[in-house]
Amino acid sequence: MKLPEWISTIFNTTSKKEVNDTIDKEFYYKLLDLNLDAIAFFKDGAGCIGVNSQFLSMFNISSLDEYSKKYSNFRNLFSDEDGNMDVSDDTMWLDYIHKMYAKGYGVRFIDKDEKIHHIQIFVKTIDHNEERLFYIILREAEELQKIQSHIVQKDMIKKEFLSKMGMQFRTPMQGILGFVKMLEKTMLDNTQKAYLSQVSIAAQELTVNLETLLDTAEMDETSTLNSEGNFHPFIEVDALINSFVQKAKEHQVKIYSDIDSSLDKTVKCDTKKLKQLLVNLLNYALDISHKNSDITFFMCKKDTDNIKDTRLKCSINVSDTIADPRRDDLSVIRKLITLLGGELNITCKDDGFASLDFDIVVTTPKESGNLSQKTKDTFHILVAEDNYINQNLMQLMLGEYGLDVVVASNGQDAIEKAKESRFDIVFMDIDMPVKNGIEATKEIKEARGKDAPFLPIVAVTALAMQGDRERLLEAGLDDYIAKPISRELLAYVLNKYIDIGV
Repeated sequence: MKLPEWISTIFNTTSKKEVNDTIDKEFYYKLLDLNLDAIAFFKDGAGCIGVNSQFLSMFNISSLDEYSKKYSNFRNLFSDEDGNMDVSDDTMWLDYIHKMYAKGYGVRFIDKDEKIHHIQIFVKTIDHNEERLFYIILREAEELQKIQSHIVQKDMIKKEFLSKMGMQFRTPMQGILGFVKMLEKTMLDNTQKAYLSQVSIAAQELTVNLETLLDTAEMDETSTLNSEGNFHPFIEVDALINSFVQKAKEHQVKIYSDIDSSLDKTVKCDTKKLKQLLVNLLNYALDISHKNSDITFFMCKKDTDNIKDTRLKCSINVSDTIADPRRDDLSVIRKLITLLGGELNITCKDDGFASLDFDIVVTTPKESGNLSQKTKDTFHILVAEDNYINQNLMQLMLGEYGLDVVVASNGQDAIEKAKESRFDIVFMDIDMPVKNGIEATKEIKEARGKDAPFLPIVAVTALAMQGDRERLLEAGLDDYIAKPISRELLAYVLNKYIDIGV
């Protein structure tokens, strides 16, 4: 039937059977030939019953009949394979690939020019006329590499977008939260204090929600543990609990933290995933809590027989609830706990009490040997920051400790000021004009020379995506603080490098 007649038949026919009668199998083969992959159909008992032109071209054969004459079974097409399957026939072989190698099974074949081709086989099944057909896709590794490269490129674009998005809100939030805290210390009447408290709580909750959004968008099925960073239990858990205060009030729930006083002030772990976990846990606890219930987050050091294995024991306890261990929102929590080296255990009692317990693996960092022994009156601080609001905020926050603060508005300015004066610590923004923080850090350290006294340069940055901390430390920064900065964390860093006595 000619093409115009075939189209006319389609459009003028009302019976589905008549339409089906006008389409023969050659039409479907033409459709398969449009596919860039080599494709074959396999039926148990009949062998290979159909292939497309890409399949014929891949194995340098002219037709399905020629294939049948050259190869007694489908597996004989290949010289070797990744696994060593002990199966008796093609059907069992293809069925095993279908069930166990969803992401592809590697095989090789040698062409007429004795060139080795690396192939990935993907097997799917189709039920047709109460029989099962194997739909086989064969793709050369070179094509897979192109696809993988495209995926990597998309991931890089996604990460760059998330990083820029994070910077857009972390920088102004640094100013908002910082100046709210400063304003709380001024003379205010009770009404103003109440209003300001609501602003502070809302800003903190917004920050937590935005961080959670970015962290969730960054997570994927291949998430692994990141390099270790410093986590400060007393500082960061309390700050997180405070950010949930308003949400807890809305649920008519009280929320507390109980950190064992014997716990190390600083531990090393994947801080980003730990913070993600704590946020998800607190949200889950609020969702399952009843009115007038209490939520307590507990953390202590767990005794272990393994000297190398330092663990923190953590639990979220809810006093009045009906917890369901099968809830879907626990899947992210379980995954994060697993990545951190633990396992989630949920206990539900008849009186409505629920406890979510888990351990995480951490290490205890060595104390810094670079602590300055000078009195705080002689400490001189350089702040490299291009944002005018954050310049003023850092001056005010550091000024509260009686420190002498000099501000540089870009990387080049920071280099020149570091040459002109002697500083005890530098707080370095990264995304600055003229020269960025990484370039400025490198030039400051090169100008000082190897024999100069240690000058800690701390990154203060809105870059807080996975890998940013490690990248900055590898680039020469000595420490890292993500915006927005809490007063407690700033005091911790100051005490870490210069003893300000707070």
